[in-house]
Amino acid sequence: MSSTTPSKKVVEKDIIKSVQETIIKLEKQNVEYIIAVTQVAPSTDEELLKKFPEIKAIFSEERAETQTDIAYLACRPILSPCGNVGSVIRLNLEKK
Repeated sequence: MSSTTPSKKVVEKDIIKSVQETIIKLEKQNVEYIIAVTQVAPSTDEELLKKFPEIKAIFSEERAETQTDIAYLACRPILSPCGNVGSVIRLNLEKK
């Protein structure tokens, strides 16, 4: 993946391996929800939800300048707020 501002201080790791390692750490802490915050292609967001059922939702980058998008994969949302101008998107979580 290329970056808009390359830096030797930033190390980009494999996303699948990193998510797997992070989920293991979070589960040891008995967290109630795992929510991913990404800036990757929509197909990668979908891959994350397919491979990791522990992820309950993904906050992703915008897919359009003027329209907020919420896609679902197995009842789990991928939320993408519109544009680059400080849009807000909210997810309500309820304990069953």
